[in-house]
Amino acid sequence: MTSCVVVGGGLAGLLAARRLRDAGVSVTVYDAGSQPGGRLATRREMGGVWDVGAQHFTAREEPFVTLVDEMRATGMVRTWFRGLPPPDPPYLGADDPRRHEPHHRGHPGMSAIADHLARSLDVRTCAPVARLVRDGDRWRTETADATTTSSDAVLLTAPVPESLALLDAGGVRLPAAAADDLRALRYEPTLCVLGVLDGRSELPDAGAWYGDGDPVSWLGDNHRKEISPIPTVTIHAGAQFSREHLDADAASWTGALAAAAEPLLGRPVRVHATHRWRYATPVEPYPERTLVVEDAPPLVFAGDAFHGPRVEGAALSGLAAADVLLGRLGT
Repeated sequence: MTSCVVVGGGLAGLLAARRLRDAGVSVTVYDAGSQPGGRLATRREMGGVWDVGAQHFTAREEPFVTLVDEMRATGMVRTWFRGLPPPDPPYLGADDPRRHEPHHRGHPGMSAIADHLARSLDVRTCAPVARLVRDGDRWRTETADATTTSSDAVLLTAPVPESLALLDAGGVRLPAAAADDLRALRYEPTLCVLGVLDGRSELPDAGAWYGDGDPVSWLGDNHRKEISPIPTVTIHAGAQFSREHLDADAASWTGALAAAAEPLLGRPVRVHATHRWRYATPVEPYPERTLVVEDAPPLVFAGDAFHGPRVEGAALSGLAAADVLLGRLGT
């Protein structure tokens, strides 16, 4: 049986792993986090629920549209709102279809999607990969706790800088053109505050607010999103604020971010927790769904930095990567 290691248990990695598994490939998924999903992350504590990373998503292209329809039929995916939440983007014309496009959420939380996809897969969580070593016509994946897995192929879906670091640690030299393309990919970070409110927020409509300013770029009322039994809010900072404070002590920026959100929420914010997404948003994604490394055993890069930075982009990249690997493996 042919084998593949997938590094990164986010949406791209999980969808690729399922497609490979269904084609008869033995697949092992390694993820550094405590739960699979990457930015499909939901936190449940002290009676509150917060979607921490990706807040919602659209479905525009096959086969992602069909996948979302299937999950909607089970109740695992539900429509949160249509169009873009306030403030009304000036770049959308009156007839722009995005004004009425459904935006979906996972239920009960975005992590439900990842949990479903990870079922029946060999997913190793809390298992950060330390290095990737070429071993003749195979790959050897070594984790931080010295676990070693040999495979015919490797799919790298973690943020590109992290994936490149694994290859560097294993002494793997990429072809110059591929290395240049990958090292040119950049990400914007996002700082996140998870707050508790003392009552219903004053956010309009479904409880979502989207802006392009700083310090606040997103507000999501998780109670009105129907995932939290108590009023909780997810606050995302804008790119500039996040860059400036990414490596600072959380105490130096949480108060400012919460205070900036309070006039929009109409409620004081009690900060419950924070999170830093160092590689939140690809700035200029790679133009193709995947990057295939030539002159090596099958090695493919995929994820939301490839062709599209949205949730759907990650999904389509993962599925495309699986198809490429199946071709390379002759499966």
